Amino acid sequence: MHPITKKDICTKVILAESLGVRLVYCQRCEVVELELGAISIKLSPDKIQRIANLLMKASLRLDRLYPSLAGSDSHTPTSAQVLH
Repeated sequence: MHPITKKDICTKVILAESLGVRLVYCQRCEVVELELGAISIKLSPDKIQRIANLLMKASLRLDRLYPSLAGSDSHTPTSAQVLH
């Protein structure tokens, strides 16, 4: 076994979090962890981008299908969030 060095330690950055969902980026591993409650899914940054685009398309479609939801408080952010 080799001793653990500083470069072996993951440096994680919280990208965004809200209502039990969190996105964390590990700089050493170059992996994004999508945490949904107790479930954690590790994906490459490009896969996270694809999922984000897919969710945005779904959200826009839901807004068209159910206009009453578009103006509801559930879509209003409670604080400023920076998303890529």
